[in-house]
Amino acid sequence: MTHIIEASFSFRHFTEEDVERSISSMPNLQRLDISHNIINHPPSRLPKSLVSLNLSFNAKCKSLSGYLLNLHNLRELVITNNNMI
Repeated sequence: MTHIIEASFSFRHFTEEDVERSISSMPNLQRLDISHNIINHPPSRLPKSLVSLNLSFNAKCKSLSGYLLNLHNLRELVITNNNMI
């Protein structure tokens, strides 16, 4: 699945661990939509190729601190309707 560049796991009741398992074989992923889930924080192992990340409507997601530091290609981050501190 190395050719996949876009994935959506919205409305799946996924945790960050579920997302990590689902994208583990997608090293070239550029766009990821994990909105409307039960994520506490961004997944720890996101591909460095990621350009867009949608984390919106994850009410349990309270902080991004330290999770996105290695995503140098990230240009779009959607965090609407979360309880960010």
